[in-house]
Amino acid sequence: GKALFWDMQVGSDGQACASCHFHAGADDRFVNQVNPNFTGGDNTFQVAGPNGTLVAADFPFHQRSDPDRQESAVTNDQNDVVSSMGVFLSDFAAVPPPGNPAISGAGLRDDCDFVADPVFNDGSGNNTRGVEPRNTPTALNAVFKFSNFHDGRARNIFNGANPFGELDPDAKVWVNAGDPLDPPVQERIEIPDASLASQAVGPPLSQLEMSCRNRTFPDLGKKMLQAGLQPLAGQPVASDDSVFGVPNDLETDLVDPSNIGLVATVGPDQTYAALIKLAFQEQYWNGANPLSGPYSHMESNFSLFWGLAVQMYEATLRSDDSKFDQVMEGVAEFTPEESDGFSTFFSGGTRCALCHAGPEFTEHSVSVIRGGEEAVDPFYVPGFAIEIADTGAGLQAFFDVGFANIGVTPTANDIGRGGTAPTINPNTGLPYPLSFSELAILARDGNLPANVIDFIPALPGEVAGDNTAVMGAMMTPSLRNIELTGPYFHNGGMATLKQMVEFYTRGGNFPAANADDLSADLKDHIGKLVDKDARKDNLILFLQTLTDDRVRVQSEPFDHPGLFLPSGDGELSPSGVITETAITVPATGRNGGAAIGTFLGLPPTQP
Repeated sequence: GKALFWDMQVGSDGQACASCHFHAGADDRFVNQVNPNFTGGDNTFQVAGPNGTLVAADFPFHQRSDPDRQESAVTNDQNDVVSSMGVFLSDFAAVPPPGNPAISGAGLRDDCDFVADPVFNDGSGNNTRGVEPRNTPTALNAVFKFSNFHDGRARNIFNGANPFGELDPDAKVWVNAGDPLDPPVQERIEIPDASLASQAVGPPLSQLEMSCRNRTFPDLGKKMLQAGLQPLAGQPVASDDSVFGVPNDLETDLVDPSNIGLVATVGPDQTYAALIKLAFQEQYWNGANPLSGPYSHMESNFSLFWGLAVQMYEATLRSDDSKFDQVMEGVAEFTPEESDGFSTFFSGGTRCALCHAGPEFTEHSVSVIRGGEEAVDPFYVPGFAIEIADTGAGLQAFFDVGFANIGVTPTANDIGRGGTAPTINPNTGLPYPLSFSELAILARDGNLPANVIDFIPALPGEVAGDNTAVMGAMMTPSLRNIELTGPYFHNGGMATLKQMVEFYTRGGNFPAANADDLSADLKDHIGKLVDKDARKDNLILFLQTLTDDRVRVQSEPFDHPGLFLPSGDGELSPSGVITETAITVPATGRNGGAAIGTFLGLPPTQP
């Protein structure tokens, strides 16, 4: 899982999962990181165009003459989104043989055909790298979330094939239950509390993130399972890497090279195919080619191996040794200022902890949604996934727990949890909604197939008109390591913690426009820090105690291989030539390396 997550050979032109999750699990680059707001139907750039550079003065994207007061004049409002650059637009043609893994080299690039990009281009016929339409959330502590992605489309149930879990009843994997010479048959799998696996299988095929258009997971499997492909080829790996390096309890000069990890000494048995055979039961890879097709059994099930392996790696990325944790354990003390910030966060009229609940600092956690109950076969129904609460318009509505519309952008700019899956509900002829609330209404009325109803929670009561407040709602993120994971919110429109606190102080950017779906908690409990600059700064100091220093210095388990990142000056010509320079992210080992900093190097208290 760690090798796959960091391996640049996975992407069609040099992108790894880690290319967007290399900085405290997030992305702090500031060149060619702008999407014009695809989710709102806008293809016109406002803040910075293709290969443009973001600067501190661009933030926040929504500005007020008095940042504490909702009634003050709007002095700037942009609908662009800061996210992560991905691949150049092209159409997949074929799997390449292993080659030279330089960032612009043919060895990392799939055989793809140039397609002129109407949005991400330099104006002279060359493509620039595309940029995702939502800000990159951190991968750290994501294992504790019940769902993943901002809209929660990465379902808690992993179906082995795509992010949509129970909402794609046709998704199946190939299983050989008999003689290895027999062709495997397709079976449905339903793995609970595996939303990270659901999330992991999304980006590798995305034409904005990691893939030329129309590449499939079997294509990716055929590429990565080639006998001549070395995992992490060309990427530096520390000799004391906590997974790949010399075992921690042995002296380097006494270790048999055959016992050293995956990359420290690469042998012929250390291929992805060999590793899959070690990690997964043979009925998932030892059969004949399914349907006698062009892909082997192992290649055909590569999405299953990929999702579960990456999830198991990401499950190790738990930052549970911050100063906050040490204070809770009684081995450290807050400063008076941090203590005041602690009080402000958990009481003080702000009610921050209402949404950023528990040790995970998010209400959308497995522990909250399950209510402490185990996942019991066969249904795994989340019993605490829906609540009834008041909206900003004074109406009662069903809310998905851990999702909220807080008025960061107008609802129409990004409907978030109000969106749909790409699969069709045969009972309605319409796409399945992502929202638990909307799905529960369909289930109550007999408008869901039985194999989907099994995974949908019951409504906790009744509200007039079956009103739901899910449009524009986004998942409440964890606040752990928040100091290091800017820019903030789903649109990346705020650069510092001070800008974020000021947003809450004034009660959001668009509370009136979004009132029908707005959480009343935002309206009723936030705004208690108007003109209280010292208390705001103390709140920020408390938020900084949620940073785990192991994350800051990239030490075990947050150490990693080296990575070569696009720097934002890249072009792909119609002749297939890529020109760009690379940012080098050095490899770190158990003891870490250089400390990472904040977005744009800005102090957290900068307005």
